[in-house]
Amino acid sequence: MELTKKLKEINKEYNYFNVIPENIKEQKLLVSVKDCICVKNMESTAGSEILKGYIPVFNATVVKRLIDKRAVIIGKTSQDEFGFGSFSVNTKNIPKNPYDKLRSCGGSSGGSAGITRKLSELKIEHVSIAESTGGSIA
Repeated sequence: MELTKKLKEINKEYNYFNVIPENIKEQKLLVSVKDCICVKNMESTAGSEILKGYIPVFNATVVKRLIDKRAVIIGKTSQDEFGFGSFSVNTKNIPKNPYDKLRSCGGSSGGSAGITRKLSELKIEHVSIAESTGGSIA
């Protein structure tokens, strides 16, 4: 199954991504990026409606370095609005816990944590880039 399609199916059920690009090429280094970290030409909202439509014209340094090493960005992960909170609640969605869909993933980096777990269940190697805005990181 094509990776983009697989990610969209997971996202429909679990809400881990705010953005999933089309036609993702399967590479050895698949990376998801927390929505507050800029990825060139990919909407970055930091989980807030006020930034809806903001498309960065640059990559954050961490993203640039990963792309230089042939990483493929598979999407922007859900987070608490502006990274402040503990349940990854934002105006768009709440990422569901991969062990219990009635619970959130917790932490401001919940989308990153959730998609990392789901992809590991599918034996898909992946890393997620996130950060701690308010004091804890998933």
